Amino acid sequence: QPDDMPSPQHHHSLFALGLGLALGLALPHVLRLRRRRGLGGSTVKAGLTDTRAVRLPRRVLTDFLAACFTAAGAAPAHAAQAADVLAYADSRGIPSHGANRADTYANEIEAKLVDGVASPV
Repeated sequence: QPDDMPSPQHHHSLFALGLGLALGLALPHVLRLRRRRGLGGSTVKAGLTDTRAVRLPRRVLTDFLAACFTAAGAAPAHAAQAADVLAYADSRGIPSHGANRADTYANEIEAKLVDGVASPV
Protein backbone atom coordinates (compact mmCIF):
# COMPACT_ATOMS: atom_id res chain seq x y z
CA GLN A 1 0.00 0.00 0.00
CA PRO A 2 1.25 3.54 -0.73
CA ASP A 3 2.85 5.53 2.09
CA ASP A 4 0.21 8.28 1.91
CA MET A 5 -2.68 5.83 2.41
CA PRO A 6 -3.81 5.13 6.00
CA SER A 7 -3.48 1.55 7.21
CA PRO A 8 -6.56 -0.63 7.85
CA GLN A 9 -5.76 -0.43 11.58
CA HIS A 10 -5.96 3.35 11.35
CA HIS A 11 -9.44 3.07 9.81
CA HIS A 12 -10.53 0.68 12.58
CA SER A 13 -9.21 3.06 15.23
CA LEU A 14 -11.05 6.00 13.69
CA PHE A 15 -14.24 3.94 13.44
CA ALA A 16 -13.96 2.87 17.08
CA LEU A 17 -13.32 6.46 18.14
CA GLY A 18 -16.33 7.71 16.17
CA LEU A 19 -18.55 4.95 17.54
CA GLY A 20 -17.41 5.68 21.09
CA LEU A 21 -18.12 9.38 20.68
CA ALA A 22 -21.54 8.73 19.17
CA LEU A 23 -22.51 6.34 21.97
CA GLY A 24 -21.13 8.67 24.61
CA LEU A 25 -23.21 11.54 23.30
CA ALA A 26 -26.41 9.63 22.52
CA LEU A 27 -26.63 7.13 25.38
CA PRO A 28 -27.41 9.59 28.22
CA HIS A 29 -30.25 11.06 26.17
CA VAL A 30 -31.68 7.62 25.33
CA LEU A 31 -31.51 6.51 28.95
CA ARG A 32 -33.25 9.71 30.10
CA LEU A 33 -36.06 9.09 27.61
CA ARG A 34 -36.42 5.47 28.74
CA ARG A 35 -36.67 6.55 32.39
CA ARG A 36 -39.29 9.21 31.58
CA ARG A 37 -41.38 6.63 29.74
CA GLY A 38 -41.00 4.06 32.51
CA LEU A 39 -38.90 1.72 30.37
CA GLY A 40 -35.77 1.67 32.51
CA GLY A 41 -34.92 0.48 35.98
CA SER A 42 -37.73 -2.06 36.28
CA THR A 43 -35.62 -4.19 38.61
CA VAL A 44 -35.18 -1.36 41.08
CA LYS A 45 -38.78 -0.17 40.78
CA ALA A 46 -40.09 -3.69 41.35
CA GLY A 47 -38.07 -3.93 44.56
CA LEU A 48 -39.26 -0.57 45.82
CA THR A 49 -42.94 -1.44 45.64
CA ASP A 50 -42.72 -5.09 46.68
CA THR A 51 -43.66 -5.41 50.34
CA ARG A 52 -41.87 -8.79 50.44
CA ALA A 53 -38.55 -7.22 49.39
CA VAL A 54 -35.66 -7.78 51.76
CA ARG A 55 -34.14 -4.53 53.01
CA LEU A 56 -31.07 -4.14 55.15
CA PRO A 57 -28.66 -1.37 56.04
CA ARG A 58 -25.87 -0.84 53.53
CA ARG A 59 -23.23 -1.55 56.19
CA VAL A 60 -24.79 -4.98 56.85
CA LEU A 61 -24.66 -5.82 53.13
CA THR A 62 -21.09 -4.53 52.85
CA ASP A 63 -19.92 -6.61 55.82
CA PHE A 64 -21.67 -9.73 54.51
CA LEU A 65 -20.15 -9.38 51.02
CA ALA A 66 -16.69 -8.72 52.48
CA ALA A 67 -16.99 -11.88 54.59
CA CYS A 68 -17.95 -13.87 51.48
CA PHE A 69 -14.97 -12.56 49.50
CA THR A 70 -12.60 -13.19 52.40
CA ALA A 71 -13.92 -16.74 52.77
CA ALA A 72 -13.34 -17.24 49.04
CA GLY A 73 -9.68 -16.26 49.48
CA ALA A 74 -9.48 -12.49 49.02
CA ALA A 75 -7.33 -10.35 51.27
CA PRO A 76 -9.54 -8.61 53.87
CA ALA A 77 -8.70 -5.12 52.55
CA HIS A 78 -9.51 -6.12 48.96
CA ALA A 79 -12.67 -7.90 50.07
CA ALA A 80 -13.84 -4.82 51.97
CA GLN A 81 -13.19 -2.52 49.02
CA ALA A 82 -14.99 -4.76 46.51
CA ALA A 83 -17.90 -5.22 48.91
CA ASP A 84 -18.20 -1.47 49.43
CA VAL A 85 -18.34 -0.83 45.68
CA LEU A 86 -21.05 -3.48 45.15
CA ALA A 87 -23.15 -2.28 48.08
CA TYR A 88 -22.79 1.32 46.89
CA ALA A 89 -24.05 0.38 43.42
CA ASP A 90 -27.12 -1.27 44.93
CA SER A 91 -27.77 1.69 47.21
CA ARG A 92 -27.65 4.02 44.18
CA GLY A 93 -30.19 1.89 42.29
CA ILE A 94 -27.74 0.21 39.93
CA PRO A 95 -28.39 -3.49 40.65
CA SER A 96 -26.55 -4.64 37.52
CA HIS A 97 -23.30 -3.59 39.20
CA GLY A 98 -24.26 -4.49 42.75
CA ALA A 99 -24.42 -7.50 45.03
CA ASN A 100 -25.69 -9.77 42.26
CA ARG A 101 -22.08 -9.88 41.01
CA ALA A 102 -20.77 -11.20 44.32
CA ASP A 103 -21.34 -14.86 43.46
CA THR A 104 -19.34 -14.52 40.24
CA TYR A 105 -16.54 -12.65 41.99
CA ALA A 106 -16.32 -15.18 44.83
CA ASN A 107 -16.32 -18.11 42.39
CA GLU A 108 -13.54 -16.50 40.35
CA ILE A 109 -11.46 -15.96 43.49
CA GLU A 110 -12.01 -19.57 44.63
CA ALA A 111 -11.15 -20.93 41.17
CA LYS A 112 -7.96 -18.81 41.16
CA LEU A 113 -9.11 -17.01 38.01
CA VAL A 114 -8.69 -13.79 39.99
CA ASP A 115 -5.91 -13.28 42.51
CA GLY A 116 -7.71 -12.00 45.58
CA VAL A 117 -4.52 -11.08 47.40
CA ALA A 118 -2.59 -9.38 44.58
CA SER A 119 -1.53 -5.76 44.96
CA PRO A 120 -1.31 -3.46 41.95
CA VAL A 121 2.14 -2.18 41.10
